Amino acid sequence: MWKSINLITALFLLASCGKEPRLADDTDWGGRETTVSIAYLKEKYLGAPLLLDGDIYIEGRIVSSDRRGNMRNTIYIQDDTGAICKWAAVSDYYKEYQTGMAIKVNCNSLVLTDYGKMVRLAMYTAADYYEVTPLSLDKLRAVSSINMGDWSMPEPARINIPTIKPTHCGCRVSFGNVQFIENELGLAWCDDGIDTDRTIEDASGNRHIVRTSRNADFAHYALPSGRGYIEGILTQFNGTSQLIVINPDNVIMGNPSL
Repeated sequence: MWKSINLITALFLLASCGKEPRLADDTDWGGRETTVSIAYLKEKYLGAPLLLDGDIYIEGRIVSSDRRGNMRNTIYIQDDTGAICKWAAVSDYYKEYQTGMAIKVNCNSLVLTDYGKMVRLAMYTAADYYEVTPLSLDKLRAVSSINMGDWSMPEPARINIPTIKPTHCGCRVSFGNVQFIENELGLAWCDDGIDTDRTIEDASGNRHIVRTSRNADFAHYALPSGRGYIEGILTQFNGTSQLIVINPDNVIMGNPSL
C-alpha cells in the first residue's frame, strides 16, 4: 500500500521486517477499499516521496478557492483531523471544485510529498520517482468524487497566535481582535509585482504573517485598518506559519469584538 520512493528507507524496511511496509495497524487490506483520516495519511510521510498504490481514500470538504487568485494550483481538503492540499495544475478550479463541497479522493497512484515541509498530494513522473508533478485536470477528475447533495462550509477554527498547532496546518482558521501592524498601514496587500508578507498582531503583541500572491485580484488593495477579524487557510513554509486569505471580504477590521 505504501511504497517509499526513497531507496535507502525501503532497503532498511525490507531488511528489518522482510516485507513491504504496511499501515501502522498492520491491517491485511486484501484489495478492499479503505478510507483513512487525513491526519493518518499525513503521518505516513517521512520526508521522502511516498507512492500510494492501494485503494486508499480520504474524505472531507474543500475549504480553499482560487476565485480571487490568492490560492492557485492548490486545493485544500479538510476533515475532523486536519487538512491536506492537492497540488494541481488547474486554472479556475473553483468553477468545478467549490468551497464546502464534500469530496472523496482515491489516493491510489498519487504521491505524498512536501513543499517547504508542508505535506501535499501530487503525481510522480514515470521517468524519475524523485520528481513529482502537479495533478492535471484529467487526473484530478479521475481521483476525486464530489457529493453534490452534501455541501456546507465548516466554520473556521477560531485560534490564537500563540496556540497554533501543527494540526491547524492546511485548515480554514480565523483570528479575532487582531490588526495589521502600524508601519504597514497604508500599504497594499502586495508590493508591486511580488508575493508579499504582511503582519498581523494581537492585543498582546503576538505577530503572525499574512502572505498574499501578486496574482490575487486584491493585491493592490490597501490593507484595512483597525482591529478586528481575519480568516483564511493556515499554511507553513519551512517552519514559518502563514495565513493565506481566500476572500478579502472575510477580513473585517474596525470591530475589535469580532
